[in-house]
Amino acid sequence: MARSVLKPHATVFLGVMRLADPLLAIVVGLVAYDLYLAEWPPADHYLLFLGTGAMTIAALFPMFSLYEPQRGTSLAEELRRLVLAWGMLAALAGGMIFATKMGDAFSRVWV
Repeated sequence: MARSVLKPHATVFLGVMRLADPLLAIVVGLVAYDLYLAEWPPADHYLLFLGTGAMTIAALFPMFSLYEPQRGTSLAEELRRLVLAWGMLAALAGGMIFATKMGDAFSRVWV
């Protein structure tokens, strides 16, 4: 009988997932910046926005239990958590852009 690979390495997979989400957000942000604005290197305020967003993802997603085992959870509940987490991230980003009066520095397509 074959042993499960996931259970003994669950903490490793959890760490990889928690690290991958912020890193993927940064990579996708840099690719989108390059494709849309076609200039390199990105402006400092975009790099700050990406770094802050990555840190917020690292702090916010665990609060919505996105990295917990989803066994026994319906697809609707899992999607609800994802939408709420991304919605909260968008609301925080929009609020920070408004509070710092940086709205004119960011393209509406980017945000």
